[in-house]
Amino acid sequence: MDEHHSIVDRLQVSLREVEESCAENVTDALSRALSNMRMVVDEVARAWEQSRAEAEKLAKAQAEAIVNAAMTMTELQKTKEALERQQRELLIANKDLEAARTEASAANRAKSEFLANMSHEIRTPMTAILGFTENLLDPDLSDSEKLNAVYTVRRNGKHLLQLINDILDISKIEAGKLEVEHIRCSPVQLVADVQSLMQVRADTKNLPFNIEYIGAVPETIESDPTRLKQILVNLIGNAIKFTETGSVRLVTRFVETESLPQNCGTGGSPVVPSNCGTGVSPVSPPPGRRCHKESAALQTLSPVLQFDVIDTGLGMTEEQTCELFQAFNQADTSTTRKFGGTGLGLMISKRLAELLGGTITVESKPGEGSTFRVTVTTGPLDGVKMLDDPATATIAQPETAAASKPDTGKLDCRILLAEDGPDNQRLISFVLKKAGAEVTVVENGKLAVDAALAALHRRHKDDAKPPFDVILMDMQMPVMGGYEATGLLRQKGYTGPIIALTAHAMEGDRRRCLDAGCDDYASKPIDRKKLVATIQEWLEKRPVSENEQASQTDTPKRADVLVSELAGDSNVAELVEKFIAELPDKLAAMAKTLAENDLDVLGSLAHQLKDAGGGNGFPAITEAAEGLEAGAKAHENLNRLRQQFDELADLCQRASAKPEAVKTS
Repeated sequence: MDEHHSIVDRLQVSLREVEESCAENVTDALSRALSNMRMVVDEVARAWEQSRAEAEKLAKAQAEAIVNAAMTMTELQKTKEALERQQRELLIANKDLEAARTEASAANRAKSEFLANMSHEIRTPMTAILGFTENLLDPDLSDSEKLNAVYTVRRNGKHLLQLINDILDISKIEAGKLEVEHIRCSPVQLVADVQSLMQVRADTKNLPFNIEYIGAVPETIESDPTRLKQILVNLIGNAIKFTETGSVRLVTRFVETESLPQNCGTGGSPVVPSNCGTGVSPVSPPPGRRCHKESAALQTLSPVLQFDVIDTGLGMTEEQTCELFQAFNQADTSTTRKFGGTGLGLMISKRLAELLGGTITVESKPGEGSTFRVTVTTGPLDGVKMLDDPATATIAQPETAAASKPDTGKLDCRILLAEDGPDNQRLISFVLKKAGAEVTVVENGKLAVDAALAALHRRHKDDAKPPFDVILMDMQMPVMGGYEATGLLRQKGYTGPIIALTAHAMEGDRRRCLDAGCDDYASKPIDRKKLVATIQEWLEKRPVSENEQASQTDTPKRADVLVSELAGDSNVAELVEKFIAELPDKLAAMAKTLAENDLDVLGSLAHQLKDAGGGNGFPAITEAAEGLEAGAKAHENLNRLRQQFDELADLCQRASAKPEAVKTS
């Protein structure tokens, strides 16, 4: 029994040990399981966190990709739009280039045609000139044939000169330097002059040329008579040229208020034709070109004088009228055209009319004739008499003008001609000598300076001839040109008239000659009457010749000596003599400033001489210096200042401190 209890006790002990052992094992297993579970949970948490971070990163990357894609699409759209815009601009540029190329080609063709016609126009008179000059060498030629040859050469030479003048006018127009005067002139006198010029042309074709007036016209207007005459001569010349039968008329009227035109010319056609002959819309002439009918609308509301040149000649089509007034264009440009001409006259005339405040319009029908209408503004008409019967005034006025015109064909003077061309030397000398002048010829500017100063200062004691009254100075010569020679003469105190001679005929060339110190300007080829008249004009402006001669000789005439009021006062005699001795240097300095157009310094020098003159007993010098000072300060005309300086120099060169100088022998 005890053994049984013992076994039971042992079994219970073993069971407890087993239970305790199982409990420990379960606890360990559970602990390990929990630990493993924690590790799994941590790994899952880490994996989740990593997945979440990666998901956020991916989402951010996707968002950035979407934004970038959107931006790329925007840039692509902008690029596309820019490319489309550039494409449109290129298309427009290509069209403009094509239009410019077409216009340039048309201009080149027009210029080529113009040059071909110009070559013909130049060669035709040159052929006559060369041919008839060769005929003049024929000893068997009769006197009448020789005379006819001379007139032919002269006529064709004038024609060549007119061509050159037209080309110069075109150059001035294209350079924007064509200028007109605005002076008082008589329209009826101008019409009479035009009639006298053109009547001969009309008579050669047995065409009646009639002058008509409608209503009263002003006795005078403010315009440029030379340019207005040029316009009318050109239009009437064309009318006569293109008219074989019928007549040519010049109708003049005064229009007190110029309204905007409702038609072109004398009526019938609209202001802008249905098609300007260029294949464009009715109201749009080609770029850079305006139909002459459209330009009529540019006139302002002001009193105008209107001239209608009406012919019964060939007439023109609508296309031809719209090609008029364009440089290098003619109504007929074919090489077989019947009528000559350069195509410049109408373009020049229209531009001149516009500068005179008006324009030119035309109405023409093929086979019926043309009417060219010129309008120019009259300027202010306050106090201007209106002529009710202009035709009578036209007849009477030329006779009055002719009767009052002085004789301008004689010269009584010494002239120094500086010209390097032997032919021009002979020609100009012949003209001047025939007019009565004594002429000395030199071939360059240096010789001109030497000759002028030698005569001025009497360097040749045995030469009793007086100084030159006028110098004619060619501006382009070897050794020393006219510009340099004139400037040098002015620097050395020469104040006599110097007239420029040059083949350059542009306004800028005239200005350059005057700036160099010349007093006037004459272009080549010379106009004999104009040259003689210009010389006479300057002879009349010079001081009295006796005074000038006295001022330029070493021993002046006793009666012309200007004696100081302090002469005889021994206390100041030395000071007066010193003042007189310094006068040549003072005059030379003043002459230099005058030649350089430095009027401020000239005024200061004149002021100094004014103060010193009276203090040394020469009130006349003071008065003359005061006048020169005032003129210099007022920047008066250089010609007037030179006259004032001449008068002052004359007084200074006659100044003397010795009272016995006034006694006669």
